[in-house]
Order: sequence, then structure tokens, then C-alpha cells
Amino acid sequence: MNEASGDLWSQAEPFDLPVIDHVGLVVSDIEATVDELRRTGLKVSDPEPLLTSAGPLGQRSAHCVFENGYLEISAPNPGSGNHLEPFLAMGEGWKILVFACDDCEQGRDRLQAAGIACGPVSDAARTVLLSRGSETARFRWFSLSDMVEGVLVAYVEHRDREIVFAPELTEHSNGARKLGAVLFGASARPLECLGRATQAFAPHSRITPSPGVAIPGVEIVGADPFVLKYPGWQLRAVAAAGGGQGQ
Repeated sequence: MNEASGDLWSQAEPFDLPVIDHVGLVVSDIEATVDELRRTGLKVSDPEPLLTSAGPLGQRSAHCVFENGYLEISAPNPGSGNHLEPFLAMGEGWKILVFACDDCEQGRDRLQAAGIACGPVSDAARTVLLSRGSETARFRWFSLSDMVEGVLVAYVEHRDREIVFAPELTEHSNGARKLGAVLFGASARPLECLGRATQAFAPHSRITPSPGVAIPGVEIVGADPFVLKYPGWQLRAVAAAGGGQGQ
């Protein structure tokens, strides 16, 4: 990254993006956050409830989709017992880090065999509004138990990937094309565990500690420059001419 030496981002190592499915922002006022993102020229879906076979999951989520992943903006319903409530109680911020998985059952078995504690596999779904109408995107997911304090780390298996990543959802008026880098400023120990977890699926993936870096975050390639700061994460666009990661 071509950054000034005083920029914390210049000291950080990015995750290799092929292993990342999405990152997420947990907030209390989802409409205000969606409006803030839209003002930067990003296409963001209207908030919709996540669903399970037993009914609503107790949260609403909006999505900003790119060619190689997406941003999730989620707000748990107060008092619902949703798994995101404890994270929101610590304050708003980028608190969701989700890796891609082709088969959650097999992936969970592989991780547990590597000594990594995992939560149960859960089924869920969400509504996606496309030009041809409303569609349902199903997915399966499981968390990595207590991997990083204050961050939900999980794996997801998309059952309807063609809906989630429909090309029309990636057409942003500011020219944004893809996630360019995801920086993570956690200590070496959880990063070592995350590295073991991702290598169980992608042997050549790389997750590296970022010593001294206090502000992790997300870059977007191709967009007009902008910065959005939340506790714990920073979302920053990088102009395509700037030579950002992932171009």
C-alpha cells in the first residue's frame, strides 16, 4: 500500500482475501448507518430480518456487495437474545469477520480435529431484492468459539451464491469494485489461531500479526476516496489509480 509513513495502515499486513467471505459492522441504528454508506456512493440493500426455520433470528442486516466479498451491517433486536447483542453491548463497530466455506459440516470437523473450538452449524436465510423480484438466499454458518475478544469470527457456506453475488448488486455509483485489503490489529495469539483455521481450508493463505497497529480496517478498490471510522475498524476507499491491494 502506498501510504505515508505516519499512517497506521502502512504498518499492517492484509489478510489474503480469497479466504474472507465478508466483514460486518454491528450497530444500534441500522438505517442511519446505511444512509451514511450510501452517501459515499455505495449500493447498500435495505435492512431485512435474517430468518431461520423457526422464524426470525432476532436481527436485521443490510449488505454492500463487491466482486470478491461484501460488507454486512447488522443490528440485533433489543432483548431478542440474538448472538450479536453481547458485541453491541461493548459498543458499535466492525465486529464480524467471516471466512468462506464450501461445506460447513466437513469444515467444522476439520477445524475441531485441528484443536479449534467451534459452535454448532446453523441454517439461516435472508431476502435479497433483485431487478427480477425478491429472492431468498440460504446459508449455513458456525462460529469459532472465543477466537478473538469482541469479534464474531465465523465460517459461512452459501447455498444460493448466485443470488448473494448477483452482478447487479456490485454496481456502485462511486466505482467501487472489490475489497482490497482487510487489516486486523489483534494480538499474535488469536491471529495464529485464525491462521491455523484458514489454512485448514486454504493451505497457501496468509494471516500475519500487525505489531503496534491499533486501527484495523477494510479497503475498497476502485472507489472515490472516502473514510468511515467506527470503534475497532476503519473502512477506507482506495482510488483504483492508487495501487491498492487486490487490483
